Amino acid sequence: YQDGKALTGSQTIQGVKYFFNTDGTLKTGWVKDGSNRRYYAGKTLVVGWKDMETSGNHTTYYFTGEGLLVTGKWLEVEGKWYYFHPDGTLARNTVIDGYEVDENGVRTTS
Repeated sequence: YQDGKALTGSQTIQGVKYFFNTDGTLKTGWVKDGSNRRYYAGKTLVVGWKDMETSGNHTTYYFTGEGLLVTGKWLEVEGKWYYFHPDGTLARNTVIDGYEVDENGVRTTS
């Protein structure tokens, strides 16, 4: 609460980002914010790499410094190139746009 009113939407409290539902309850897990998707692990916004097990499948995602899920594009992280499918999952062991991607998701051909 702030000034007697329940907080809603994306809020930063003491430097930590949270998301509150319209009724003021804290949201965890996947959050769709307009056309963007974010993930809150426990109570806090995820940034950087996030590995998840969903339906028995291991998937890897990457979130920007603002917590936005990277989707449908190439992204350079620490000097290595990665491709993220439109659903945000990291491409592995495949060819994207003529580039080979290894089991770690790293582009191996230039």
